[in-house]
Amino acid sequence: MNNKLLLCMGPTRSGTTYFWNNLSREYNTHPLKETYSWSKPSWDGYVVMYNNQPLKMSRRDLEKLITASDKPFMEMSPCWHELLRPHDTIKYFIDNYDTSFIVSYRDPILAVESAINNFYNILNSKKHTKPMAEVFKTTYSTLNVEMFQKMCKKMKPFRNDTLLFHQYKYSSWVPILESLTDKIIYIDFNKLGNSDYLNKKFNTNIVWDNFKYNSSNHEIMDSMFFDNGLKESLQKFYQDDYDYINATFDKYM
Repeated sequence: MNNKLLLCMGPTRSGTTYFWNNLSREYNTHPLKETYSWSKPSWDGYVVMYNNQPLKMSRRDLEKLITASDKPFMEMSPCWHELLRPHDTIKYFIDNYDTSFIVSYRDPILAVESAINNFYNILNSKKHTKPMAEVFKTTYSTLNVEMFQKMCKKMKPFRNDTLLFHQYKYSSWVPILESLTDKIIYIDFNKLGNSDYLNKKFNTNIVWDNFKYNSSNHEIMDSMFFDNGLKESLQKFYQDDYDYINATFDKYM
């Protein structure tokens, strides 16, 4: 009976699909990368689809897959937001399984840019529900200096129009995970594709694929979109997180 489990805290756009694709050589997993079987989806209205049908998979269903596996098992739903809710489920897996967690560090401002472009691409392909489209419209409308500065004063993690930004506030959720467990695999996003680095981190011996995000055909935002005022607002919003990442440099090296 397998007892070894790898869960992903994310955040999104930090290489989680890359981990899933490569680690599937060493771990068993559900055919769907993100089942949200042990957590709630971060977005209100998000429907998990599998084989063109809504997937309703419980924690108990996940446990059956874990224990029946002939290899360590992984579940790659980016679930950083669970750390801002009561921790009962996370504690359950820590207490009952040999559970490790992935935390991938990426420059927060570059990650926001990537996330916005990715949402546009997803919505254009019509894979998700209307509530997610509304999230996108609300989020995109905030990307000007005045609106963003107002948001920074009253951001709450589970408002749909601010959740995108909160996932890259590493200083708000990584310490919570560290208070619960020391089995954390810290990854430097900039080293994806480096087999020596990643094999050391995951205790594997595989040739990792070269890393490159697929470019979107519908990019609406690039570094030119960030004028000086918006860059300054984003920099201030994430300053604690840049400081935190720099202060914990030794963990992800």
